[in-house]
Amino acid sequence: MMTLHCPPIYGDEYPAFNEDAYFVNVFNASKLNIKMQRIAQQIVTELESGDGCVLLKNTYTGDCINRSKSVLLNVCRHIGWPISQTPAVKFIEEVTFKASGSEASQKAGYRSRASMPMHTDRCDLNVLFCHRPALNGGHTRVVSSVKLYHTLKQHLSSFNPEVLDSYFPFNTHGENKTGEEDYYLSKLFYPSPDTTEFAAHYIRCFIDDPAPQTYPLSDSMIHLMDLIDTLSQRDDVGVNINLCKGDILLLNSHTTLHAREAYVDNDSSRLLLRVWLSHPRSRALPADFLHKFKDLSAGSYRGGIWGNDKARRFYAEQFLKCQNTKTKEHAEPGD
Repeated sequence: MMTLHCPPIYGDEYPAFNEDAYFVNVFNASKLNIKMQRIAQQIVTELESGDGCVLLKNTYTGDCINRSKSVLLNVCRHIGWPISQTPAVKFIEEVTFKASGSEASQKAGYRSRASMPMHTDRCDLNVLFCHRPALNGGHTRVVSSVKLYHTLKQHLSSFNPEVLDSYFPFNTHGENKTGEEDYYLSKLFYPSPDTTEFAAHYIRCFIDDPAPQTYPLSDSMIHLMDLIDTLSQRDDVGVNINLCKGDILLLNSHTTLHAREAYVDNDSSRLLLRVWLSHPRSRALPADFLHKFKDLSAGSYRGGIWGNDKARRFYAEQFLKCQNTKTKEHAEPGD
């Protein structure tokens, strides 16, 4: 894992996020900084060609939540474009405990204090800002899906290596649009000798809950998932990360899996801010990812959770305009 230290550009005078403003305008108005541009280039290179995991430390350590959002968005603007995380368009999600009696909220693990199992997200890059750490526990486990795949191949060599090519049924958990099936089929790994072409997709609770009767899981498929869950704990494939206040963790969802340890809180609950990004240097994706990402081409605006294609296309156009503006700007030496 690459660890970088943020340049001192996000002090208390940095403008706070305006929650009521049109989001694209807020994003586009966030000024570029030449120091942050250099850091961003290192980040993207490591995410796409390296281990797929970068920890950016000491961005903003104050207590103003809107300033934390503003800093997070500014870092993201140097890297790519936000995509929605819910059917009702939402670009910043607060990952924190929220007591709720609704079934949907209970299924959303990021709103609980319970552990969250290994999984990937429906985005190119997953960005987590630690506004307030937990009182105890809550570390993030990050696993290289590339290293995990090769470890699995070794373990399966005398058992059933062909299971790695099996298609698994994933429940959409209500993320499908009207008229779409409530499940889709995908392999767990799409290997390549080139790390920049590798892709993985794994959310076991979406496979177990419940598998469609027309696509029952074989014993070999269940064994593979058990192996993934076990081998993911090995030190040679992953690392535990304790996020501190002001840390930003950036993950390539195609080459890493991540999980969260259960945590204990007092009245000030653990609070992370999450942004999903697509970006100009992203890889081309396998054809099986079309259901989840809607666009497979490298460097495209894709992924996320949208209520309809009209909203997705609208924001794709708006954010790509931001990119065009960004390329014409001269980076300022400071904000």
